[in-house]
Amino acid sequence: MIEYTLTTTWLGQVIIVVKDRRALWRVEFCEPANRFLDDLHLNAPHAQRVPGDQLEMFCNAVAEYFHRPSRPFSLPLHLTGTTFQLTVWRALQTV
Repeated sequence: MIEYTLTTTWLGQVIIVVKDRRALWRVEFCEPANRFLDDLHLNAPHAQRVPGDQLEMFCNAVAEYFHRPSRPFSLPLHLTGTTFQLTVWRALQTV
């Protein structure tokens, strides 16, 4: 299941998209939000908007990362792509 919520950070409003409440899938600045939501529903037509408190762990982690980007980002990520792209994403996570 794909769920999303809007949250406000010191950098502006952000849309956070989560897969199965286990992994962060996308984080997007939503200016304008409608363009992102159209794209999201095109690629994930069953995505559901939920209240921010249901995805609080993800909202807090993203906001914390924006405040202190030098700290490690510990949330699990839902990676998508070709085999090569996934290999590159995994390698980048170790940097």
